[in-house]
Parts: sequence; C-alpha cells; structure tokens
Amino acid sequence: MITSFSVGASSWIKLSQFTSLGITDEQLFFLVGVIGMIVSYYVFAPVVRLLVALQWKAALSYLISSLIFILVLGLYQISQRISYLDSFDLSNLANAALGIMFFGGVLIVLQITHNIISFLKQQRTKSM
Repeated sequence: MITSFSVGASSWIKLSQFTSLGITDEQLFFLVGVIGMIVSYYVFAPVVRLLVALQWKAALSYLISSLIFILVLGLYQISQRISYLDSFDLSNLANAALGIMFFGGVLIVLQITHNIISFLKQQRTKSM
C-alpha cells in the first residue's frame, strides 16, 4: 500500500487521511487523473480554439506531436525501469524535451521568416 502521494522528495498528500474516509489508493489516483484531465481540458481548450481560428496548423501539429512523443518516450522510460529495476533516470526524457523545444524554436523562426517574406511580397505587388 502506498503511504504518500509524492512529488519528488516531498510528500504533500497523506493517503492515510483518505483511508479514514473510505477512499482507497486506486480511487484517489483515479480522482487525481480525472480532475487533472478536466483542468487540462479547460486550460488548453481556448489555446486550441485560438490556434484553429488563426489557422496555425504548424503550431497545432507541433503541440500534438510533441505531446505524443513525450508520452511514448516516457512510457519507454517507465518500461525500462520496470524491466531492469535500475535507477529511474529522467535525464534522457529531459534531453528529449530540450530537443522538442529546440525544434519548436526552429519552427517559430521559420514561420516568422515565411510571414515576413509573404508580407514583403504583398507590399511589393501593391506598390506596382
């Protein structure tokens, strides 16, 4: 039985407090998952609507593909931890996240360059 729901080294929720209410570990983690998804949905829904309204397909594709990639890589890291029972090292996951952020920066620079070039072409055709 898990005695604390922890993030890093610090425990911030004591599961023993919930067992006195009749809530099991599984039910608590289920509730945390559901509440986390509800909060994430309401936080990210306006961002997705904005990206769709602005027709920023590259940004939306980047967000979705990076989330899926981090999920797959995280599951791979967890499966390696379960298979080999060695230390749980998240440095590979952090390096992958850094690579994803670098790719996002490159996409932003490319998009801005594309927008500037098309703006200059429009101004040139209007002046002629």
